[in-house]
Amino acid sequence: MNSAIYTGKVRHRRFSPKSHEFKYRLYLNWIDLDEVNEIFKYPPFLGRGQFPSLISFRRKNYLNSPTEDLKEAVKDLLETDLGFRPNGKVFTLTTLQYFGYCFNPVSFYYAYDSEGSLQAVAAEINNTPWDQRFSYCLDLRKSHKKEFEKEFHVSPFMPMDMDYKWYFPPPKDGLSIHMQNFKDKELKFDATLKLKRSTFSLRNMLSHALIYPAMPFKVSLGIYLHALILWLKKIPFYDHPQTTSKQKEYSHE
Repeated sequence: MNSAIYTGKVRHRRFSPKSHEFKYRLYLNWIDLDEVNEIFKYPPFLGRGQFPSLISFRRKNYLNSPTEDLKEAVKDLLETDLGFRPNGKVFTLTTLQYFGYCFNPVSFYYAYDSEGSLQAVAAEINNTPWDQRFSYCLDLRKSHKKEFEKEFHVSPFMPMDMDYKWYFPPPKDGLSIHMQNFKDKELKFDATLKLKRSTFSLRNMLSHALIYPAMPFKVSLGIYLHALILWLKKIPFYDHPQTTSKQKEYSHE
């Protein structure tokens, strides 16, 4: 089986206008999208939504085309954005649905060629509290480091006029992701994910669900808790650009 479980830590650091840092342990699922039917066939423990399950893989939780096969949807997205279509396996790094609830600040899709070389990554971001989705597609055929402009409002405590620098080394026994935010070439924020691989099995899935209970609830509550801390620190608040635009339009009228 190619699917796996990755466990480790995520760290967030904000450097200005005031410092703020936190880290916590987590686990994420590394799912070979060709193995979904094989893995999620054990309700009430692992299911695909046909029957109530403790842990579920639901197509509606990923990308915006719930009727299309997810693997093909990822390849379609990459082909549209990058101009080429990877012809190998596609994996998603994600948190699954627990007790009927699923929340991912970001799900990553790793696309390979037929020889197993990493070709591209799509990062599907969900912003809070607006619950919108947006995907950045990165061509990794020549370099695993990418720099680009921010296009999507993620946090109300970050402005839009920022630049990103992201690093995606090919996952092996370890998996790491490093993401940096710059404004006027000054580093304002970074996030680092460092994980270790373990075997994917029903037993391991259930044991990780007990060791790290209710991951999507924990992540969602953590976002609001740290938002409160940032607000108490008087970090500037940035309205969603669409909201600001509508307010200006209404005022003008």
